[in-house]
Amino acid sequence: WQADGTVYAQVNDARLDEIRRHVTVPKAMIAGHGNARIWLDFDTAAPTLAVPNEAMRASTPLRAITADVHLSGAKAKLGDDLEPLDISELSGRLEYRAADAGFTMASKGLALRTANGVKMAPADFSLTLKDQNDAARAGGEMTGNGIDLKVMTALLEFFPVGKDVRRVANDFSPRGSIQNTRYAWRGPLGSPTGYEFKGTLSGFSLNQFENLPGISGFT
Repeated sequence: WQADGTVYAQVNDARLDEIRRHVTVPKAMIAGHGNARIWLDFDTAAPTLAVPNEAMRASTPLRAITADVHLSGAKAKLGDDLEPLDISELSGRLEYRAADAGFTMASKGLALRTANGVKMAPADFSLTLKDQNDAARAGGEMTGNGIDLKVMTALLEFFPVGKDVRRVANDFSPRGSIQNTRYAWRGPLGSPTGYEFKGTLSGFSLNQFENLPGISGFT
């Protein structure tokens, strides 16, 4: 038989391990409990999609997840070689959409506080990876609005953005906020061949690194 469509569910005071018994969710989502409204898009006739890493694999028919959540004690592991992200509190909208050898993860009005004290005010964020199994077509982009750069730098170690991006962020230690910003790259995640950046910076600062001067309070 074949079927496609959207399933809606509302859960209160639920635990992720209980939800996992009834619905297949990406392996990246490890734990959490709280309240959620969830929309699941599925298509049993669609072909099996390749994934850039096993942490992002869901089930064959599941194509997208949208969830309005208020969670506590959440944990996610967004890459095979990344540390788990422990979240004490999290609220806002989360979205995940599968693609062949890629995916899109996004948040809207997302606020969180990690177990080690990093606190993020409500913000919008997205990460898209495309064609990660084909170096000639691979690419990706990150977008952000209302993002605190100091907070984002602290969180980068938990996101699959590549070692080079994390190294540069740690060396320069950016501070300030970004609005309506898009960062895109061409090529494989670990060795991109080109970059593009567009957005608005406020109170932007960078550390001095090697022969490059620092920046303070640039808008």
